[in-house]
Formats: sequence, C-alpha cells, structure tokens
Amino acid sequence: MAEIVEIRFKEGGKVYYFDPDGKALKRGDHAIVETARGIECGEVVSGNREIADEEIKNPLKPVIRKATEEDLRTVEENHIKEKKALKICEEKIAAHGLDMKLCDVEYTFDGKESMQRLSRYAIGRFLSVITDEKMVKQYVQETLKENGYPEDLGLTNDRNIPPEGTVVKFSKPEYIESTASDSIGNAWRYWTSIVSDSIAYITEFYHEKQTKEFRQHNGIDLASRQGARILAPFAAKAWTSKDERGGIIIGLVRQKDVILFMHCDQLLYLDGQDVMQGDPIATVGVTGHTTGPHAHIVTGLIDPNGDKRIGNVKYRVIDPMKWYYRFKPTLF
Repeated sequence: MAEIVEIRFKEGGKVYYFDPDGKALKRGDHAIVETARGIECGEVVSGNREIADEEIKNPLKPVIRKATEEDLRTVEENHIKEKKALKICEEKIAAHGLDMKLCDVEYTFDGKESMQRLSRYAIGRFLSVITDEKMVKQYVQETLKENGYPEDLGLTNDRNIPPEGTVVKFSKPEYIESTASDSIGNAWRYWTSIVSDSIAYITEFYHEKQTKEFRQHNGIDLASRQGARILAPFAAKAWTSKDERGGIIIGLVRQKDVILFMHCDQLLYLDGQDVMQGDPIATVGVTGHTTGPHAHIVTGLIDPNGDKRIGNVKYRVIDPMKWYYRFKPTLF
C-alpha cells in the first residue's frame, strides 16, 4: 500500500497522485509540488489516504510543502497577469484585423460541472451574447457530437454532467448568426474577468426602460460560482450597504465614478477603507432577491444631483458597457 494525496491544478482539471511525504493535508488545502512544467501550486481534492501499489502507474513525486499565504498571493497575481495577457492578445488581433482567433476552449470535467454552464460561458466568450435555453441545447448537442460523445452523455434531470476526466473542446458556434463580439467583445471580456471564476458569464444586460422584450434593469448580471472573489477594477474607497432586494452590497467610489456589486456573501472591506486595484473586495453570493449565485453590477457617474447614493456620494446610473468604453479601464 502507498500513501497518496490527490491534487489538481485548474478548476475541473485532471487529478494527479502525489506522495504527501509525511505532511498531513486535507481537501481544500493547497500544496506546492514539482511537475513536468516546474514548481506549481495545486488544490488538494482528497487528503492523505492509502491505495494499492498497482494503482500507481509512475513513481510518485513528493509534496514540497503546504502552500503559504504568500504562495497563494503569488498564484492570484499570476492568475490576474494571465487574464491581462489574454485580453491584450485579443485586442491586438482586433486592432490589426488579423484573420485568426485564440485557441478553442478545452475543459476537463470533474463529474460535477454541467455542459450547460460551460456552454453558456463558451457562447458568451465567442459571441458576446446572452444565451437562451434553445441556443444552449443546440450548442450542447453540436459540441458533444463534434467531440465524439453521445447526446445523452451524463444526462441527469435535463443537464449533461460528463463523468470525471471527460475532456471536451468548445468551439465558436458558426451557425449562431447573432453576435455582438465586434461591438462589445472587449467589454464582455473585461466584466467576466473581475471575478476569480474562469467560466463566469453575463446573463442580463442593462436596460434603462422596460420594453416588450426586456424588463428595466439598472446593471449587468454576472453568473459565477458562489464564493468566487470579486476583484476591485480600480483603486478607490469602499462603502457598504444592505437592502432587501440587493442583499449585501459593496461600492467603490473614486473621483468621477462609482461601481457597485450586489448579492455578495462576504464583504472583505469596511466603510471608508482604501482599496487597491486587483484587491479581493467581496465574494459572489445569493443574498437579496436572486435565483442563483451572481454579481449584479451597477456603474454610475458622480453627480451632486444624482438620484442614487452610496456612502456619502450621489451618482446617476449609466450602462456598464458604456462605462467601459468611456473610461477604457485596464485589467490589473
């Protein structure tokens, strides 16, 4: 028998065996190990346990150490740099009119995530559109077919949950003609990058007034896993509030504008504290009126005659997409 711990290096990624080397690790811990790519930090998905020797295909590499707070900060900084590099690359492709695109999205399922959620992310990433059930259903079927899987792969209660270890490549759906990627693609990628969830996606846009097609909606909704950290898009002063509809709210105020995140679970800053760009300020939650974990994001311009208030500042609401193109923010 051999003692092992199971570690993975990205959400939904493949799980690998390592020798704990006398260290006690539990599920949810992070550990520093050596891999073929060098020294990496991974999440422990199964703590110390014993397995039969014949289950081990290759010699086990030892865990170097349990990850420290400094290690985790470094991982977060690298994650932010990765998102920034991706955004710059996409902007360069668009600016030079290059007939090319970045690689397709490949995902290794963990036996818990659904094809439907990944499909909503992928369609949004490629086309910058809000998905509906019909669109998602067709995309799931086409994607499973393209990858050589049956349409009922992992089908449970109208959701496809592929078995752990299943690898699926998600490609741009050429048959979907509706696309806003040319007009708001950069803004879409920006907003979906301010939470620590690699498959976050927008579920509703801003609508100033109610119409036959849309309800009045004063911000955008960003679907994400519960507990994902919301990162400050700019340096500012934090203000918090709470109400029945918006739940737990954190707002960031600077010289000309404000941004609010609603439905938070946990606040990481207090009223009046200074926030640095890229700092985790709260976690995505389900407080207030909500049908699932997401951040309702409201942007505004500071205006002494504004009809909204956060802390001691009045402001008027503007479309978050227009806010993006007005202030041209950069990732952290």
